[in-house]
Amino acid sequence: MKIIVIFIIVFSTLAIGYQIYRYNDIKKDAAVFDEHWQKFLKADVLNDIEGIKFYGDKLIWNRYIETEHLHRMNRVVASRLEKHQELKKLSNAIFNKNRHLERPLPVSENNGGRRKFDN
Repeated sequence: MKIIVIFIIVFSTLAIGYQIYRYNDIKKDAAVFDEHWQKFLKADVLNDIEGIKFYGDKLIWNRYIETEHLHRMNRVVASRLEKHQELKKLSNAIFNKNRHLERPLPVSENNGGRRKFDN
């Protein structure tokens, strides 16, 4: 019986800790997005390839990025890709993130989300 109580306490503590971590991570993403975006644009103006790579990677993994930002990032990276092959990984990440954000979402069409079969 003691093992079950200990297990429940440990599991509950881990679950609460994880939720606190996720909440703080979401708040941090929102707080740093504008700063990273401005630094990415500054790196673009200064033609700073390392800055473009660094802040581009930070922006790709930020949950608040929008397709307009991705299109701008794609133009910046594509214009330099021929001379700087180290941007290839960032270019692929931008492409994949853009596909993810622009994917068609399923519509239930009043069938409970189940697929309709033609018979």
